[in-house]
Amino acid sequence: MDNFASDEIAATLGMGTSFWARRGKPGFIASTLQGWGARLFRGWYLRNLDSALSRPLYAVTHERMQRDIAADPQEALDPEAFQELERYFERRLREKPTASSGSVMAPRPST
Repeated sequence: MDNFASDEIAATLGMGTSFWARRGKPGFIASTLQGWGARLFRGWYLRNLDSALSRPLYAVTHERMQRDIAADPQEALDPEAFQELERYFERRLREKPTASSGSVMAPRPST
């Protein structure tokens, strides 16, 4: 005699999924599939991150990354990315700024 039929399993998983979905956290299966997808199709995820995540989740992630980088770029970035950022600002300082490109050293607008 089966005390735990497949429809009961599905109902149990559905309740667990809906519990997490209502709170904005994907369930185990969704997280696992997304993780596999990100590993197998890394290039696609890099090019289409705003599609892979929902637009609101992408926007929050983007805002968080901007804040982390602005607060302490060396802490927020891995060493290679930090060195690339330093090289970018060094190049910007060496370039002759034009009206269209702006400048890192542009004066702040008056308030």
